[in-house]
Amino acid sequence: MKNKILIVSTNKDHRFLLAALIKKSGFDVEAPSDISQCKGLVDSINYYKIVIDFNLMDSSNQKLCNYLEYTGKLNKSIVINAQADDNLAYRVFKQGGRLIDKPYNSKDLVRAIH
Repeated sequence: MKNKILIVSTNKDHRFLLAALIKKSGFDVEAPSDISQCKGLVDSINYYKIVIDFNLMDSSNQKLCNYLEYTGKLNKSIVINAQADDNLAYRVFKQGGRLIDKPYNSKDLVRAIH
């Protein structure tokens, strides 16, 4: 069975591109259009990695990161962000997750997943 990756993004086009890139790298991908579905998916499926296209202006991203931190699953996260958020960076690194700044190189993202 291939490792399963969850993609979390409110941007439809970026979600599509991330899914295509990660599938091409040999992973199974789930990319729900509604972030509110992600909490249930995280509870029911043991994802290899969770790729989050973080948007500071969207509280649903922040709530999901808070939930992942609370459940100890932030270590599986790769957070892609455009604006520096030292608090988020600290929380992600503390649990062993990864942070990637925009603009990013797609090869760096694939390496972070492996």
